[in-house]
Amino acid sequence: MGSSAFFVDTKTLWLTKIRVFFKKNLLTHSLPGKIRMRRFAGLFDLFPLFDWLYITIEQARFSCGPRLVDPIERFARMSIKIYMNGQLVDREDAKVSVFDHGFLYGDGIFEGIRLYNGKVFRAKKHMDRLWDSAKTLDIKIPISKEEMLDAIYKTCQANNFSDAYIRLIVTRGEGTLGLDANLCKDPQVIVIAQALSLYSADFYEKGIKIVTASTIRNPSDSINPRVKSLNYLNNIMAKIEAYYAGCEEALMLNHKGDVCECTGDNIFIVKNGKLRTPPIDACILEGVTRNVVLEICRELGLEASETAFTRHDVYTADECFLTGSAAELIPVVCVDGREIGDGKPGKITRTILSAFGDFVKKDDN
Repeated sequence: MGSSAFFVDTKTLWLTKIRVFFKKNLLTHSLPGKIRMRRFAGLFDLFPLFDWLYITIEQARFSCGPRLVDPIERFARMSIKIYMNGQLVDREDAKVSVFDHGFLYGDGIFEGIRLYNGKVFRAKKHMDRLWDSAKTLDIKIPISKEEMLDAIYKTCQANNFSDAYIRLIVTRGEGTLGLDANLCKDPQVIVIAQALSLYSADFYEKGIKIVTASTIRNPSDSINPRVKSLNYLNNIMAKIEAYYAGCEEALMLNHKGDVCECTGDNIFIVKNGKLRTPPIDACILEGVTRNVVLEICRELGLEASETAFTRHDVYTADECFLTGSAAELIPVVCVDGREIGDGKPGKITRTILSAFGDFVKKDDN
């Protein structure tokens, strides 16, 4: 599902590499206020002003005062190339009109996609879902599916990514301050690619804790959850509850009180060797990774069903895990303070996680 990707406050991998390279090869701090040159010392002989500026900024960053802009971070942020309507632009030049209804009302659609080993994972499934969302919202995507896929590859290549998280965005376009969608024009097509690790390696090894949100999932006769729209307030409100509960994710129920999904992931439980995940009509997003896991279960000879269940079934499950494009597959070991199974990622969860890693390598879409 991938909706949680933008809530992660982490440095991207390439930014870390730039910073490490800079500090190892240009500067190393010894005593406060002093620096010792290593390699490329002559570079700073030519730029004494930058030498002073860098030291001043570094000292300010680690003081008690407000954080100033890190020049290395600024350079790295500017170096990101973002696709906008046929052009690759720097991050700081990637702008939409304040009258765009995507900005004003969340009137638009998106997809979260993975690039593995230079290949877009499940490209057709993602393109089909994006176009389905557009049809329901009556948004005319101004390019073809083939052109959209080409834009993804161009963006990843421009940023030198062979593995990445990709965000596709299509807005309604520029309109007025009123709600009339017919007055909107020029839908914006945007592709963002970044290195992403939604959860730390420790969480994948030990599992995460989640809590049930009081915010229920939108019913299908309102804004159908199968539409991946830019208006994610329903999910965000539940995510805020998770934050205040000290948990990584929030479990959402539907209007019947049945388990639906988490704010950015689908959910699976395991009981007596059998897997269950909520059906599509339980007010869920039909996750691409969810469907891949169902395929993997068939390949492994594991029984997996799409059936409704309640929190009681979650509490008493032997295992539990979440799936999504951003998270991939993450074990859950505690729900609402109840330990799941023995409080550790289970055998079937680990088996599927391992199989998923193999699956993305050989998948031919």
